[in-house]
Amino acid sequence: SMLTVAGASTKSAAPNAVHNGGTITVDFAGGAWPTLDPAPATAETSEQPIFSAIYGGLFEITPKGSFAPDLATKYTISKNGLIVVLDLRHNVKFQDGTPFNAAAVKYNLLRDASPTLGCLCQPFLTAISSIGTPNKYTVVLHLSHKYSPIIATLATSMATFIVSPTAVKKEGANFGLHPVGAGPFEVVSDVPSATLTLRRYKGYWQSGAPHVN
Repeated sequence: SMLTVAGASTKSAAPNAVHNGGTITVDFAGGAWPTLDPAPATAETSEQPIFSAIYGGLFEITPKGSFAPDLATKYTISKNGLIVVLDLRHNVKFQDGTPFNAAAVKYNLLRDASPTLGCLCQPFLTAISSIGTPNKYTVVLHLSHKYSPIIATLATSMATFIVSPTAVKKEGANFGLHPVGAGPFEVVSDVPSATLTLRRYKGYWQSGAPHVN
């Protein structure tokens, strides 16, 4: 199976120079992505690099194992461990032009926590009893009991991948073929578990990134 990042080739550059453009072709030995929707039970955890390219993540993991900001810039946990506050990055848009905001994150976490879809992350979200959105850039998770892996869940499980609610409602069952996230690459074409072509999302929040077309 193959992932292709489409674009024009570039001339060779000095070892430390950074130039935008170019194409990367990646071969996944035995790779499979029956769907590009991270929530259903049929989503493959082995293909998280693909999901990261399309959706980004709420948090990233550094080489030292700490949590670094991505679509969420900060988290705060109350002294009693029952309230988790997420601060979201401002002025981010999904690839369909709709806003990435607290309502979108709440929609995703409720969707992931629903037993109906069978998300592999669902068992790790059961501690969340309710979700508040006091403003468009703040998400408040109320926990029924202390749950120390909650931030790790929001950084390393399928729950880190935030889909466009508007696109899900528009595409329905076809969302897995036409996914929309807020990550660095958007989907051009997808033949499940065979070939996937992505292109640089020009509206990506991080200036100058990604470098590959």
